[in-house]
Amino acid sequence: MYIYALIISHLCGLCCVESIVFRELITLHCKADVIGELSAMIDLERHDAIRRRLRALGVNFTDIANSVGCVPSLVTMVCQGHRSNVAIETEIAARLNDVPSNLWPHKYVEEETK
Repeated sequence: MYIYALIISHLCGLCCVESIVFRELITLHCKADVIGELSAMIDLERHDAIRRRLRALGVNFTDIANSVGCVPSLVTMVCQGHRSNVAIETEIAARLNDVPSNLWPHKYVEEETK
């Protein structure tokens, strides 16, 4: 990204100060795009709802972690949307008698459109 900003600023004949400002604007724009995409994936309300449904069945993230063979913190990260793990998503969905695409629709809609 930095290289592209330098090339564009050079081709446009921008002076040093204009080039720096241009580079910063591109960086901020790209960060905003990434933050927007991440906020769509990370959903703490969905995480809390899933956790409550599991708790109502007497299941916690440690149980999920033990059955999949990972640490409970990874289950939390997957449930919140910070990470993706098919085995964990499938195990959580199975415990809830559901399918992963119902619990995390944003992950599976993207895959279907590819």
